[in-house]
Amino acid sequence: MIARNGNTLIAIVLVLLLMAGSLGMFFMIQILSSANPDPHEQSYDYYYEGTLDGIACTGTGTSTYTPESTKGYQYTIKYTLKSDERTLEAGFPLLFNKDDKLVPDVYGEPIGKEMIGGFETDVYEFTNNGINYTFYTGGTSILYRVIIDAPDYSVTGDILLT
Repeated sequence: MIARNGNTLIAIVLVLLLMAGSLGMFFMIQILSSANPDPHEQSYDYYYEGTLDGIACTGTGTSTYTPESTKGYQYTIKYTLKSDERTLEAGFPLLFNKDDKLVPDVYGEPIGKEMIGGFETDVYEFTNNGINYTFYTGGTSILYRVIIDAPDYSVTGDILLT
């Protein structure tokens, strides 16, 4: 009888040690991942300037990483434009492949390169739902500038680097 109780006690101790080890590994991984964050997951702020309904406007925006694919990086860009007459909220997605280039099947190939704020960017032209976009991308899937030409507004959005 003592041997069975001794084996049960050993089994309980082993299970507790395995659980403690698993929890320890989980917290260790969490600490290491927060110490070395993926630069693709960084959000950026933007300043917009242009016209809305033919009236001067300014605005702000953000890019947010939305992890929906293991094949690349997806971002949601949202912006708000304000003039004396009206406020407009809009946005668009950006899809990058693992090489930090816009997905060619969606955006085509770059039409050129341009320096923006000391960073070399690839330039893409894209049209969707009657809105023309010119994207300036580089680095780790970063949108440095966007020019948006829509039927009722035309703006340029530049990244705010700190």
